[in-house]
Amino acid sequence: PLLDTARTDPATAQAIDRSVRNVLRAKFRLGLFEQPFVDAAKADPANDTKESRALARRAGREAMVLLHNERNTLPLSPSVKSIAVIGPCADSVLLGDYSGYGMDVVTLHQGIKNAVPSTTKVTYSKGCEFGFSAIPPIESLALRPPDNSGGLHGLRGEYYDNTTFSGTPGFVRTDSMVHFTWAMGSPDKAIANDHFSVRWTGKLVPPVTGKYRIGTSTDDGVRLWIDGRLVIEKWFDRGATLDFITMRLEAGREYTIRMDYYENSGWAYASLVWQHLDDNNPLRESAVAAARNSDVAVIAVGITEGEGYDRSHLDLPGDQEQLIKDVAATGTPTVVVLYNGSAVTMANWIGDVGAVLEAWYPGEEGGNAIADVLFGSYSPGGKLPITFPQYVGQVPLYYNHMPTGRGNDYCDLSGMPLFPFGHGLSYTTFAYNNLRIPPEKISPGGEVRVRIDIQNTGTRKGDEVVQLYQHIPVASVTRPVLELKSFKRIALAPGEKTTVTFDLGFSELSFLDKQMKLVVEPGTREIKIGSSSQDIRAQATFVVQAK
Repeated sequence: PLLDTARTDPATAQAIDRSVRNVLRAKFRLGLFEQPFVDAAKADPANDTKESRALARRAGREAMVLLHNERNTLPLSPSVKSIAVIGPCADSVLLGDYSGYGMDVVTLHQGIKNAVPSTTKVTYSKGCEFGFSAIPPIESLALRPPDNSGGLHGLRGEYYDNTTFSGTPGFVRTDSMVHFTWAMGSPDKAIANDHFSVRWTGKLVPPVTGKYRIGTSTDDGVRLWIDGRLVIEKWFDRGATLDFITMRLEAGREYTIRMDYYENSGWAYASLVWQHLDDNNPLRESAVAAARNSDVAVIAVGITEGEGYDRSHLDLPGDQEQLIKDVAATGTPTVVVLYNGSAVTMANWIGDVGAVLEAWYPGEEGGNAIADVLFGSYSPGGKLPITFPQYVGQVPLYYNHMPTGRGNDYCDLSGMPLFPFGHGLSYTTFAYNNLRIPPEKISPGGEVRVRIDIQNTGTRKGDEVVQLYQHIPVASVTRPVLELKSFKRIALAPGEKTTVTFDLGFSELSFLDKQMKLVVEPGTREIKIGSSSQDIRAQATFVVQAK
C-alpha cells in the first residue's frame, strides 16, 4: 500500500526519499560503503579503556538519586566492621533492556568489597529469586509419565513442527523436567527454530501435603490443566512471563497434569514451576541471619525490563518486598538499592528501612559507582525524571497536569506522590536566595534573564540541580499547573556560593495555541525555582506585554 501511494502521491514519494536519504547519509559519513566491517585491530584497543571505565563510573554515580535517608543512614561510616550484601541484584548485573552484556561488569557485592578495607567482613546472601524465574521448576522426582512404565520420572513430551499440534509429532520423548531455554533455537534438529509447539502430559505427585504455588513460566502461548481442569490459559504471543495459581495438594496423590506450549518466533523459553508455601525458605533465612550478624544491611532489588514485559502493578516482583521487611525486622540499619528503569511503589516497606538509593541500571562500573555513593566518597546529586506514586491506583500521576478546579485527593489516599518529579536528596544542603528577574516587563519577542544565588550550606561537597518552572495563570488555551523550562547542575564546595543564570526566550516562553502555532501570548508569567517540582525555594513574576 505504501508503494502504491508513493507512485501516485509525489509528497509521499518525497517523504520516503528524504527518510532513506538520511539513513544513507549516516552510512556514508561512517564510511560503511567503503568498509562495512570493523577493523578488530583498531576497535579492540579502543574498548574497555581506563578512560571509558572512568566515564562509566562517573555516569553511573551522577545519575543516581537518593530517594530516602532517615536519621542520616547514609553515608555509611568507613569504620563499619561488617556488611550484609543481600538481594537477587546484589551479585548479578542488570544493565537494562537491549544493552548487551558489558565488559568486566562490576556487581554491587564486588563494588562494596572494593570500597572497604580487607578487615571489614562482607557477607553475601541472595535472599530470593525474582522475575519470571522467581518460582523454581518442578523437580523430576515429583513427575511421572502417563503410563508410569519402568519407574521413570518426568513428563511425556510431544514436539510438533507447527503451533497447532496438527498431524503427528516430529518426535516424542520423556523430559525429566520441563525447564528449557532454547533461546533463538529449537528443541531438536527435527524441529524448526520458530513456529513449533510442545505438549507435556503425565502425573504430578507432591512429596508433602500443603499449599503450593503452581504454574508456568514461558514466552508466547501456554495452557495448563491439573486433574482435567484448565487453570492457566495464556494462548497468545508475549514475552517470558510467570503465571501461577495457589492450590492445596496432598502428599502421594497422583494429579494428572498437561501443559501445552507454542513458540511463534524469537526467544523460546518454557518451564513448569511450583513452590511449597509451607516450606522454610533457606534463601531468606540465610539473608536474615547475615543481616542479624552485621552492622548494616544493603539490599539490592529491582525489576527486569524489556519488550513485552508490561506490569499490572508497580510493586517489586516476587518475594523481594517480603525480603526487605524480614531483613529490616532484624533491627540492623537497612539500605535498599533499586535497579529499575521505571517507577516502583514502596508503601509496603519504605517505613521499615533507613535509606533508599535509586541506582537505575548503572552500567558496567555500577557496583563501584554505588559504593562511591554508599560510603560518601561521592555525594548523590541526581534528580528524578519521573514521578513515583504511592500506589498504582494514582497512575497516571504527572507534575505538569492540567488544572482541574478541585482537589486531587482520593477518598482513602492523598493525591500526593511518594516522590515527586525532580526529587533527589544530598549529603549536604543548599540555600536559594536573591531571585531576580530584570526586566519585569518584556515584549512578545523579547527575552528575560533569571538569576538566583545558590550556596552550599552543609559540610560536604555536593551537586545541586537547580530547576526552573513556569506557570501561566491566564492563556487562550489551558496551561499545566507547572512546567519545567530549564535546569542546571552545579557542584559546590562547603560554604561556596554561585549565581545560576537562566535565559528564557521564545522556545521557553512559547506554546501551541488553538491553531497549533507556537506563540508567546501577553500576560503574567510565574517563575518558580527549586530543588524539585514540590520543593520550590523562590518565585517571582514578570509580564509579557501586548504588541
